[in-house]
Amino acid sequence: MRASSAQMSIVLVLLFLGLAAPSAQAQDTVTVMAILNGGDVAPAPILTGAWALAELTVDFGKGEITVSVDAFNLPTAITDAHVHIGSPGMVGPVLFDLPPANHLAGDLSLTGVVSAANLKTDASLGVRDLEDALESVIGLATYVDVHTEGHGDGEVRGWLTPVSAGDAVALALRREAVRMRHLRLQRR
Repeated sequence: MRASSAQMSIVLVLLFLGLAAPSAQAQDTVTVMAILNGGDVAPAPILTGAWALAELTVDFGKGEITVSVDAFNLPTAITDAHVHIGSPGMVGPVLFDLPPANHLAGDLSLTGVVSAANLKTDASLGVRDLEDALESVIGLATYVDVHTEGHGDGEVRGWLTPVSAGDAVALALRREAVRMRHLRLQRR
Protein backbone atom coordinates (compact mmCIF):
# COMPACT_ATOMS: atom_id res chain seq x y z
CA MET A 1 0.00 0.00 0.00
CA ARG A 2 1.36 3.42 -0.96
CA ALA A 3 1.24 6.45 1.26
CA SER A 4 -0.63 9.45 -0.08
CA SER A 5 1.18 12.71 -0.69
CA ALA A 6 -0.73 14.24 2.24
CA GLN A 7 0.52 11.46 4.55
CA MET A 8 4.10 11.92 3.26
CA SER A 9 3.84 15.66 3.84
CA ILE A 10 2.73 15.10 7.41
CA VAL A 11 5.60 12.67 8.02
CA LEU A 12 8.10 15.16 6.55
CA VAL A 13 6.73 18.03 8.66
CA LEU A 14 6.88 15.91 11.82
CA LEU A 15 10.40 14.80 10.96
CA PHE A 16 11.46 18.41 10.33
CA LEU A 17 9.93 19.56 13.63
CA GLY A 18 11.65 16.72 15.47
CA LEU A 19 15.02 17.63 14.00
CA ALA A 20 14.55 21.39 14.33
CA ALA A 21 13.52 21.35 17.99
CA PRO A 22 16.90 20.23 19.39
CA SER A 23 18.81 22.71 17.24
CA ALA A 24 16.62 25.59 18.37
CA GLN A 25 17.19 24.56 21.97
CA ALA A 26 20.94 24.26 21.40
CA GLN A 27 21.06 27.86 20.17
CA ASP A 28 20.12 29.03 23.68
CA THR A 29 23.60 28.02 24.83
CA VAL A 30 26.98 28.69 23.27
CA THR A 31 30.28 27.31 24.57
CA VAL A 32 33.47 29.33 24.27
CA MET A 33 36.96 28.14 25.19
CA ALA A 34 40.42 29.58 25.61
CA ILE A 35 43.87 28.11 26.04
CA LEU A 36 45.76 30.46 28.35
CA ASN A 37 49.54 30.89 28.36
CA GLY A 38 52.13 33.48 29.30
CA GLY A 39 52.90 34.43 25.70
CA ASP A 40 49.46 36.03 25.30
CA VAL A 41 49.75 38.27 28.38
CA ALA A 42 49.63 41.98 27.55
CA PRO A 43 51.26 44.43 27.56
CA ALA A 44 54.33 42.19 28.00
CA PRO A 45 54.39 38.39 27.54
CA ILE A 46 55.44 36.24 30.52
CA LEU A 47 57.91 33.35 30.37
CA THR A 48 56.15 30.66 32.38
CA GLY A 49 55.42 26.96 32.32
CA ALA A 50 51.94 27.72 33.63
CA TRP A 51 48.92 27.34 31.39
CA ALA A 52 45.15 26.99 31.70
CA LEU A 53 42.02 25.97 29.87
CA ALA A 54 38.87 28.03 30.23
CA GLU A 55 35.43 26.83 29.20
CA LEU A 56 32.46 29.15 29.50
CA THR A 57 28.92 28.15 28.58
CA VAL A 58 26.72 31.13 27.82
CA ASP A 59 23.05 30.39 28.52
CA PHE A 60 20.90 33.10 26.95
CA GLY A 61 17.70 31.58 28.34
CA LYS A 62 18.91 31.74 31.95
CA GLY A 63 20.97 34.90 31.47
CA GLU A 64 24.09 33.38 32.98
CA ILE A 65 27.51 31.97 32.19
CA THR A 66 28.81 28.72 33.67
CA VAL A 67 32.58 29.00 34.12
CA SER A 68 35.23 26.30 34.41
CA VAL A 69 38.94 27.17 34.42
CA ASP A 70 41.55 24.46 34.92
CA ALA A 71 45.02 25.90 35.61
CA PHE A 72 48.29 23.98 35.68
CA ASN A 73 51.82 24.62 36.99
CA LEU A 74 51.06 28.00 38.58
CA PRO A 75 54.32 28.87 40.37
CA THR A 76 52.68 31.34 42.77
CA ALA A 77 49.17 31.75 44.18
CA ILE A 78 46.29 33.17 42.17
CA THR A 79 45.28 36.65 43.26
CA ASP A 80 42.53 37.31 40.67
CA ALA A 81 40.94 35.88 37.55
CA HIS A 82 38.73 37.84 35.18
CA VAL A 83 37.09 37.99 31.79
CA HIS A 84 38.11 41.26 30.10
CA ILE A 85 36.83 43.16 27.09
CA GLY A 86 39.69 43.61 24.65
CA SER A 87 41.67 42.58 21.62
CA PRO A 88 44.88 40.54 21.43
CA GLY A 89 47.85 42.57 22.63
CA MET A 90 45.66 45.12 24.42
CA VAL A 91 44.76 45.47 28.08
CA GLY A 92 41.01 45.93 28.49
CA PRO A 93 38.66 46.57 31.40
CA VAL A 94 37.24 43.72 33.48
CA LEU A 95 33.84 42.51 32.27
CA PHE A 96 33.34 40.19 35.25
CA ASP A 97 35.38 38.42 37.92
CA LEU A 98 35.78 34.66 37.89
CA PRO A 99 35.21 32.55 41.02
CA PRO A 100 37.96 33.04 43.63
CA ALA A 101 40.75 30.48 43.98
CA ASN A 102 41.55 31.16 47.64
CA HIS A 103 45.18 32.01 46.83
CA LEU A 104 46.07 28.53 45.56
CA ALA A 105 49.09 27.66 43.39
CA GLY A 106 50.03 24.61 41.31
CA ASP A 107 47.17 22.77 39.59
CA LEU A 108 43.64 23.93 40.39
CA SER A 109 40.10 24.43 39.14
CA LEU A 110 37.86 27.47 39.31
CA THR A 111 34.16 26.86 38.75
CA GLY A 112 31.06 28.96 39.17
CA VAL A 113 28.19 30.84 37.59
CA VAL A 114 28.27 34.46 36.47
CA SER A 115 25.08 36.51 36.18
CA ALA A 116 24.00 40.16 36.01
CA ALA A 117 25.04 40.58 39.66
CA ASN A 118 28.70 39.96 38.71
CA LEU A 119 28.74 42.19 35.62
CA LYS A 120 30.75 45.40 35.28
CA THR A 121 28.99 47.40 32.58
CA ASP A 122 30.74 49.99 30.40
CA ALA A 123 28.43 51.82 27.99
CA SER A 124 31.42 53.45 26.25
CA LEU A 125 32.46 49.93 25.13
CA GLY A 126 28.94 48.89 24.13
CA VAL A 127 28.34 46.76 27.21
CA ARG A 128 25.27 48.31 28.80
CA ASP A 129 23.63 45.19 30.24
CA LEU A 130 23.89 41.43 30.62
CA GLU A 131 22.70 40.75 27.06
CA ASP A 132 25.54 42.92 25.68
CA ALA A 133 28.02 41.09 27.92
CA LEU A 134 26.82 37.66 26.76
CA GLU A 135 27.14 38.76 23.13
CA SER A 136 30.68 40.06 23.76
CA VAL A 137 31.74 36.74 25.27
CA ILE A 138 30.61 34.75 22.23
CA GLY A 139 31.68 37.43 19.72
CA LEU A 140 35.50 37.20 19.93
CA ALA A 141 35.64 40.38 22.00
CA THR A 142 36.86 38.98 25.33
CA TYR A 143 39.77 37.20 26.96
CA VAL A 144 40.45 35.38 30.24
CA ASP A 145 43.33 36.57 32.41
CA VAL A 146 44.66 34.79 35.53
CA HIS A 147 46.74 36.99 37.85
CA THR A 148 49.21 35.57 40.38
CA GLU A 149 51.36 36.85 43.22
CA GLY A 150 54.38 36.56 40.91
CA HIS A 151 52.72 38.34 37.97
CA GLY A 152 50.14 40.88 39.08
CA ASP A 153 49.41 41.96 35.49
CA GLY A 154 48.66 38.35 34.53
CA GLU A 155 50.42 34.98 34.55
CA VAL A 156 48.38 33.42 31.72
CA ARG A 157 45.87 34.83 29.27
CA GLY A 158 43.77 33.46 26.40
CA TRP A 159 41.25 34.63 23.82
CA LEU A 160 37.72 33.21 24.13
CA THR A 161 36.46 31.63 20.91
CA PRO A 162 33.23 29.73 20.23
CA VAL A 163 33.50 25.97 19.83
CA SER A 164 30.98 23.50 18.53
CA ALA A 165 30.13 20.25 20.26
CA GLY A 166 31.97 18.58 17.39
CA ASP A 167 35.23 20.42 18.06
CA ALA A 168 36.95 17.24 19.12
CA VAL A 169 40.44 18.73 19.47
CA ALA A 170 39.52 21.44 21.99
CA LEU A 171 37.24 19.20 24.01
CA ALA A 172 39.74 16.31 24.01
CA LEU A 173 42.52 18.65 25.15
CA ARG A 174 40.39 19.86 28.05
CA ARG A 175 39.42 16.32 29.10
CA GLU A 176 43.04 15.14 28.94
CA ALA A 177 44.31 18.12 30.93
CA VAL A 178 41.72 17.56 33.65
CA ARG A 179 42.59 13.84 33.74
CA MET A 180 46.30 14.70 34.12
CA ARG A 181 45.55 17.10 36.97
CA HIS A 182 43.53 14.44 38.81
CA LEU A 183 46.34 11.90 38.41
CA ARG A 184 48.87 14.37 39.80
CA LEU A 185 46.64 15.11 42.79
CA GLN A 186 46.27 11.38 43.51
CA ARG A 187 50.05 10.91 43.59
CA ARG A 188 50.55 13.61 46.24
